Amino acid sequence: MAVLTASERAILTNAMPANAMVNLGQRLADAGSLMSAGRVATGHIRVGTNAVDTDTVTIAASGATRDGVFVPGSTVTYEFETTGGVTAGNIQVTPGGTAALTATALAAAVGSAQGGVVRAVAHATNTTVVDVAHQVPGGTLTITTSSGGRLLVQSNAEGLAKGEVQLYTLRRTVTAEDVTRGRIRLDTGLTTLLSTSLRLLTSATDQTVIPYNGTLSTTGGVVELPQGTAGGVFAANHILDVTAFGTV
Repeated sequence: MAVLTASERAILTNAMPANAMVNLGQRLADAGSLMSAGRVATGHIRVGTNAVDTDTVTIAASGATRDGVFVPGSTVTYEFETTGGVTAGNIQVTPGGTAALTATALAAAVGSAQGGVVRAVAHATNTTVVDVAHQVPGGTLTITTSSGGRLLVQSNAEGLAKGEVQLYTLRRTVTAEDVTRGRIRLDTGLTTLLSTSLRLLTSATDQTVIPYNGTLSTTGGVVELPQGTAGGVFAANHILDVTAFGTV
């Protein structure tokens, strides 16, 4: 796998001369797979009906490692109260006069109590929604509520650690044997494929896309393309471009 140097990464973030773009593009083209920076877990809390006293929201964020440093997790329960008397260990949030003001107050409370591991923002357009994200790729995030349906929560379970996701790219020339077999099988070496896309081209010099209509299937990290029908078949010397994201 090709690895970008520090200077090449710096090039990516700045205007680059043409020769640098060509050289960098060739390095990327030569890579069998490119490791991703990971993905953070996200979720949200929506104030459907304004919170009342004793309503709670609990945010549980796991510990996770970022650049070799372990970031401790935390679990905090936020309790809405206007007159005090919050349950021991909970963080008090004073509801606002509207659902939007309550969302703003909750976002501020989360930032204060869990800001090192959780990011919470009251949405500028959906003003009754607090969007929540783990600060570290790979960490888990679980949001629960006890509010009689006034507060609605969603945990998206999207977290993947740095290096757990790779981009797999392949350009392969279809052979006569592929046609005789009636199937093209690609083993990416990944454990699980999250998304896969492909293009079938007429040839290496003719970039006309053929409307391949076989039913692509994936099992673990293996992609299989059975022969198509009518104008959607693959033939010898066609070019298959495959891009896949998956976990290692």
